[in-house]
Amino acid sequence: MRVFVNLMLMATVLVAQSGCSTGLERRFAEVERMRVMAAEAGAEWLQTEELIKQAKTEATRGDMERSNSLLELAQFQAETAIKQAQHEADAWSGRVVQ
Repeated sequence: MRVFVNLMLMATVLVAQSGCSTGLERRFAEVERMRVMAAEAGAEWLQTEELIKQAKTEATRGDMERSNSLLELAQFQAETAIKQAQHEADAWSGRVVQ
């Protein structure tokens, strides 16, 4: 799982570096995919989905700086939620009374 998360994070960086509109669309899709992964793991943070929606709204308004800022925050939250879920999956056995 950790290898997968690291590969996913590297792919996200590559997508984020793309500057064209299709690159932006791919970045939105990647952050949304990460949000869904966090949700499926039961670790999605409360604001992530709303941040993605706000970033899309700002992009349609043409405020790309604000859109990128919101999308970066959403990406951070999704990545951290995935890491949090992995940490909990690894650490639960140490908390079980034996």
